[in-house]
Amino acid sequence: MIQKGDFVELDFTGRLANGAIFDTTEKDVAKKEQIEAEVESVIVCVGQKQVVPGLDSALEGKPIGKFTVKVSPEDGFGKKDPKLLRLIPLRLFNKEKIQPVPGLEVEVDNQRGTIRSVSGGRVIVDFNHPLASEELTYEVNVKRKVEDKKGQAEAILKMFHLPFTSTELNEDKLTINISAQLPDQLLETFKHKLVELVKIKDVEFKAK
Repeated sequence: MIQKGDFVELDFTGRLANGAIFDTTEKDVAKKEQIEAEVESVIVCVGQKQVVPGLDSALEGKPIGKFTVKVSPEDGFGKKDPKLLRLIPLRLFNKEKIQPVPGLEVEVDNQRGTIRSVSGGRVIVDFNHPLASEELTYEVNVKRKVEDKKGQAEAILKMFHLPFTSTELNEDKLTINISAQLPDQLLETFKHKLVELVKIKDVEFKAK
């Protein structure tokens, strides 16, 4: 059975209450739905909220294989918060040469939102997650447990989009070759996370 802290490789397809697919890792589903983005199976550490909370908790206690889980809004992308609806003057959009129309996604103060209405020189922008208050269903296929520490570490690096080129594991020390100079504080955060989850003694980053 899958336990908290296990690394597992899985495929999933997420559907809304009306059956519409909003996310998938399966190539055949993506092709059928004409989803152009590259998709692939994901490796997650159970209990680390690397998927929505409802799916994360549903993995615990399950055997390897397929299952379906329903996820409430509270355990998915949350309920809509009226406080995240903001009234923004139309002139601010005009200044940026943006023609605001309902449904348009915009970025305001480093936050992404969706325009809900435009009226009388005012624009209402919704900063709730697009799937807030939605009931979700996930069709899941847990393919295997990932036991090797190198694979576990690389899964974490990919999950957080760290620009690495290769990794080397020598006994309990992991060396990570990265393709960009990153702040020491950020690297230290990654180091602690890798030591904690992969259960290794030391991590070294090398910039190339």
